[in-house]
Formats: sequence, structure tokens, C-alpha cells
Amino acid sequence: MARSREAPERIADETTLLQFRYFAAAAETRQFSKAATTEHVSQSAIPNAVLTLEQHLAVRLFACLPQGVALTAEGHHFYQHAPAQPAGALSHQIPGQGVNLK
Repeated sequence: MARSREAPERIADETTLLQFRYFAAAAETRQFSKAATTEHVSQSAIPNAVLTLEQHLAVRLFACLPQGVALTAEGHHFYQHAPAQPAGALSHQIPGQGVNLK
């Protein structure tokens, strides 16, 4: 897959907080099933969210391994920059709610 050249701010506007959250859970647990348990969602919710992100970004975020998943180079880059994005995305989604996540 080709690398995305979009700015992180634009990516945040076009993705959801849940996709970021599920991606981060999978990155931290290194297993979609454990991420699903952690997030209290169905096992299909995590890979579906990751697939949506991968399609939007036009990169593979994870490599499948026999014992789980591992971040690709692009996945590592995205993981390092993604935590700052949900707060910005949230401020666009909930104006005037007084939410401060910084």
C-alpha cells in the first residue's frame, strides 16, 4: 500500500474517536481479541475499525503474526502521532461541551 501524504489534522477530521481508540488498544495488546476484551466490544469491532483506518490512510498498520499482530513501520508512526489527534477531533465533534482533554 502507498503511504498517505495527508496531514494528521485532516485524518482526524475523517476518522472517529473509536477507530483511534480501537487501533491503540490493538497496538498495546498486540492481539485483536485482547483489544476487544479490553474495550468491551465484539471481536470483529477491532479489526473492522483497523481496516477502515488502513483503507483511509492507504497503509497497512498491522502485520498478522501466528500469535497476534505487530505494528508495521507505518503503524508505529501512526501510533506515535494518533494520541494527540482524538482531543482535536473531539473538540470538532462536541463544540461548547467544556471538554478539555489536553
